Amino acid sequence: MKYIFLSIFAIVLFTSCSSKQFFEPIDTTSIEKEIIDIPSYIKEKNTQGATLKDNRYIDNFGISSKKLKDGFYFVNNNNSDIISANKQGEVYINNTSYFKFKSAVIAASIKGDIMALIFANNSIALYDIKEKEFKFKQYQKVSYLNDIRISMPLFLNSLVLFPTLDGNVVVVNTLTFVVSKTLNIDPDTQTNNIILLKNIGDNLLIASSNIILSLSKGQAYKKNFFIQSYTYDKNYIYIATLDGRILKLTSTLDLIASKKFKFAKFQTLAVKDETVYAIESQGFIVKINKDFTKVEVDEISFENDEKTFSSKNKIYFENKLIKF
Repeated sequence: MKYIFLSIFAIVLFTSCSSKQFFEPIDTTSIEKEIIDIPSYIKEKNTQGATLKDNRYIDNFGISSKKLKDGFYFVNNNNSDIISANKQGEVYINNTSYFKFKSAVIAASIKGDIMALIFANNSIALYDIKEKEFKFKQYQKVSYLNDIRISMPLFLNSLVLFPTLDGNVVVVNTLTFVVSKTLNIDPDTQTNNIILLKNIGDNLLIASSNIILSLSKGQAYKKNFFIQSYTYDKNYIYIATLDGRILKLTSTLDLIASKKFKFAKFQTLAVKDETVYAIESQGFIVKINKDFTKVEVDEISFENDEKTFSSKNKIYFENKLIKF
């Protein structure tokens, strides 16, 4: 049986097309001259990067000079180890170390000789890459409908946190290879996989497409948003919601500022020096200053089905790049 990975945005866009209500700013400028061509088109993407059609990849360091093997897609850049995989269960680390599994790997992280894996059938595992054997493996509830924004396993000291496809975070001890606890983040929706799992300062941020949770010094903070896209910088997290808002939150989810844009659907966000940049699906870039007191809108050539990926102060779309 095939597992279906799709974007929440695609569903909402399809169901709302008949209404013909679009974001239409009054004053705009053009920044076409600031758009840079990149070597190839984006073929696939995840939360950590994107794979180009010429087999190069994009990560937080930019566009790679090296290419992945044919048929493989970028999974993660973890401590300078490049993890790539294909849909047949094959995995490479740095294009040299080869592993074969029964199911396709959709997320992976490495610490030392241990690779934490999440498979397309929602099983999770710890695999010793030196001994080439599983140290831990557990099957989770099968989830057939998932958001493509799948987060990576996160190592924290002697623990590893697995963000599952059915809305849980499974915490496993890497010394005993035993489950310490399971956090049920979003049990009430059909498409509920974890799209954000990130340690920012003293805070652990966890989010599905509907809920964001911050764990800090024994306290839990929770907010409900329908998350279109997100990014983070230093101690702030920025969220674009499906109702056209862009929010600036502290790492404990206190709302610092927000702006509402009627009918806007923001594909992706980037941030530099607390200034937010958002690509809107009708071909606009919205720029909001750090205090959310000033908004500028630029026009770009952009189709709403184009694949996008943001990294720090860069936004990639199809075969283009804008650097802020």
